[in-house]
Amino acid sequence: MGSLKQLYYEAKENPRLRRTFLAQVDLQERGPYVRKVVYGLPQTYRTDECTPMAVDPHPFSEENCPGYQAKIIVHPLAFYEDYIVTLDDFLSILIDHEGFHAREYFLTPQKISLNAFCLEEGRALMSVDRHYWRDVFENRAYHNQLEQHRIGRRKLSSAMIDSIHENMGS
Repeated sequence: MGSLKQLYYEAKENPRLRRTFLAQVDLQERGPYVRKVVYGLPQTYRTDECTPMAVDPHPFSEENCPGYQAKIIVHPLAFYEDYIVTLDDFLSILIDHEGFHAREYFLTPQKISLNAFCLEEGRALMSVDRHYWRDVFENRAYHNQLEQHRIGRRKLSSAMIDSIHENMGS
């Protein structure tokens, strides 16, 4: 079999190779926090179909508890989204963003559980806080992606960098 880079570009063109490609990816230091990486259609999982990848369970799930290894779901969109140009762009989302979430959820789920914030305030506050906390956690993961690029661990395309900045609202 060829290099991971070669397999990535082949998987972009041939959906039948995507599971094989994902099985070859080393999650590096994020590995202990991820139960598995799966390729599938969004409706198969409880995730937003507008994102290339997602962590399950999401941070506001009742399943989110200390020491729980997350599943990272890679949607078909991850292989044809315009801003995911290179293998490093793909790995940045998989490891530096979604893997970052998985680690954070594994180590500190109490920070993420909205039940802890909203037990006495009721559901109305929960929906407001949910957006706030989602943005906090997303921006932390985006900052991690940019940091990995800054220190030279990933060489991100300008399209990926622009997308991260746009998603951060900067």
